[in-house]
Amino acid sequence: MSDIRAHCALPRGATDVAVEIINRDGVAIASLSGAVDVLTVPAFSLALKHLLAQPQPCIVLDLTGIDFFGAVALRELINFGQIVSKPGVSWAVVGSRAVLRPLQLLGALGGLPVCGSVHSAIAHVSAK
Repeated sequence: MSDIRAHCALPRGATDVAVEIINRDGVAIASLSGAVDVLTVPAFSLALKHLLAQPQPCIVLDLTGIDFFGAVALRELINFGQIVSKPGVSWAVVGSRAVLRPLQLLGALGGLPVCGSVHSAIAHVSAK
């Protein structure tokens, strides 16, 4: 198993979002932590765009380190799901309660490939 790590150069606001992208055996895994609110959603959006530019057809979005996920972040995630859901690309998201609860309340969980752990997300995207 080989990991290739990259850190996105993201703008830092009053509330920080940290992003790390690991390319592991054909799977691009983006791990984000912090709060995604109106101040940091540009950084979140930039991280998603960077992830879309990865050459791997398998993408895991690890949001387990997110402790606040505002409405603008929800919209960005749903838009990302619509963009990345195309033939030849397999993706999954793993979220913290701060991410999953608002998605559940909006009824948007059914439209996203949500997994319970990064390990199960990797297995999910690799199996397709």
